[in-house]
Amino acid sequence: MRRSSLCVVVLAAAVLLAPSAASAATWSIQSTPEPATAVASVFGGVSCAGARECVAVGRWDDASQVTALAEGWDGSSWRLQTPATPAGAVASDLAGVHCRAAGECTAVGNYEDGGVPKTLVERWNGRAWAVQSSPNPGGSQGSYLSSVSCTSATTCTAVGTYIDALGQQQSLAMDWASGSWRIRATPLPAGAVGSFLSSVSCTSSTACTAVGTSIDGIGTRTTLALRLSSGTWSVQSTPNPAGAAASFLSGVSCPAAGACTAVGVSTDSRGVASTVAMTLASGTWSLQRSLTPGGTAGAALTGVSCSSTTVCTAVGYSYDGAFTYSPLAEDRSGTTWTVVSTPVPAGSLGSQLAGVSCSAAAVCTAAGYSLDVNSLQRVLAERYQ
Repeated sequence: MRRSSLCVVVLAAAVLLAPSAASAATWSIQSTPEPATAVASVFGGVSCAGARECVAVGRWDDASQVTALAEGWDGSSWRLQTPATPAGAVASDLAGVHCRAAGECTAVGNYEDGGVPKTLVERWNGRAWAVQSSPNPGGSQGSYLSSVSCTSATTCTAVGTYIDALGQQQSLAMDWASGSWRIRATPLPAGAVGSFLSSVSCTSSTACTAVGTSIDGIGTRTTLALRLSSGTWSVQSTPNPAGAAASFLSGVSCPAAGACTAVGVSTDSRGVASTVAMTLASGTWSLQRSLTPGGTAGAALTGVSCSSTTVCTAVGYSYDGAFTYSPLAEDRSGTTWTVVSTPVPAGSLGSQLAGVSCSAAAVCTAAGYSLDVNSLQRVLAERYQ
């Protein structure tokens, strides 16, 4: 199977690329199971409805097929769940999940049935996963969902990307209401020929913020934010770090209407990656000074979760001169970001965190993957409390 193109894009964009004094919380590795025949597995997203209720999603590979993966945390252990398989699917992958309440989660990704990749949406009711029918843009050469945000039991918004007839990535957004999913048009920034959306956060059924990147005619990537208001998506002006050759936003969290934090990565002309963080207040996005850990060759932030308008936790990875990756976590208090020490699995050849969900300040769960001694991906979950 072709790995989820969106996941590949996110990681490619990122490569273009002292414990917190405010909290006594620490990160620790949690034991996570794998399917019995898995030779590789990875988490792409995680969502917690409470301190004792989390769901992480991703994919696992048995060397012949890639299959969607889901696991649930009950406060004491992670347990495998069984995602549903779309009719005719030969492969599937879940990239993002949102749990609005215990036993009420929606996960998104893509699947293949022998043709072009198609959008995948699944719903968890506390007992089983079920596929929800989801549309694909007409003429698409592949459609992928990366993130979902739900504000009620019957209202969700999902975002991602599709490949148009010319082979260019374009933003994809859809919402679920009245029992069905429908695509909503998304605009391109002036001068852009393509774009994709990596993350979405909604504060009501008609108010959402999505982030990602836009692509101009020569392939330059710049930060992108779209705002959904009363059923219509519009482009918001976003800054880019000074001297950046490319910039990408990979995660967004909006704890209140009109108040959001987004994170990602930028790269300079030498290809060195640096973390990016920005906040939305009074309708304006402003850069904040996030940190690239000392002694590293570069770093990226891949996900963020805010428990209030001034308290957030972001995760991602840093890498050394040999491109060995280590998990990265940063806390935001007010306007200050602080790097927080994160553990590395014993014997790991590298680790990355893809997403984070905080049920309260300094109570967070992050998910991603580590590389074992054979350089195979293994699911990774870490707990902050």
